[in-house]
Amino acid sequence: QRNERSEPPRVIRYMDFMEDALGRFEANDHQGCLRDLLFLLGQYPKDINARFYGGLCCYNLGLNDRAMSYLEAVVSDPVDTFREEADWYLALAQERSKGGEAARIVFERIAAAEGFYAAKARLKLIVPK
Repeated sequence: QRNERSEPPRVIRYMDFMEDALGRFEANDHQGCLRDLLFLLGQYPKDINARFYGGLCCYNLGLNDRAMSYLEAVVSDPVDTFREEADWYLALAQERSKGGEAARIVFERIAAAEGFYAAKARLKLIVPK
């Protein structure tokens, strides 16, 4: 029998890893950030932080269907930390991918909520003549 020496698995603390990923996000390295977040989601599939920023990265990279998937999960999550922001970017991704009418319901929901994005959502609901 052969004794193989193996290196113990490296453990990266969650906060350090997330901080590095968000540093990439802030530096507009959305592809690098998304790569890190996908690794994180492999470990913690329901992580709200990774889903939200993963959705934003996908949106910024033009991966609208994927962005919608992550952002819909954030909007429906019981933890509402990013719900308002996720709803706004979900609507923008839907608008970009499927057109304004497809996003109308989400823009209406945002406008009715009277939150930070309400005025912007109302502008999106104005139909040009």
